[in-house]
Parts: sequence; structure tokens; C-alpha cells
Amino acid sequence: MKYTSGQIVPQSGIYGVYTSNGVKTNEATCVKGEPFPPTPAPNMYYKMVRATR
Repeated sequence: MKYTSGQIVPQSGIYGVYTSNGVKTNEATCVKGEPFPPTPAPNMYYKMVRATR
């Protein structure tokens, strides 16, 4: 599932930061209940790489 900046993180974990054409540029640790941070450029999205506690 894809998530965008400002959406609430559904599950704590490591999320990949992807360009609009699906190229992974970075990873971010996100905490459940917090909003996803801003992406470096418009039209990027987050996708879970692995869950954490």
C-alpha cells in the first residue's frame, strides 16, 4: 500500500521513499499514529519495507 506525506502511519516500521515511477530513493523510520514526514520532492510516496515495534 502507498502512503503520502501527512497521512497517519498505520504501523510502526521502516518505510521506503519512492519516486512517482517506483524508484526507491531512501528509507525512513515512521511511528504508528504520527504523520508521514514531507518527501524531498512532489509526487513521492512511502511504502513499508519492514514492520518494527
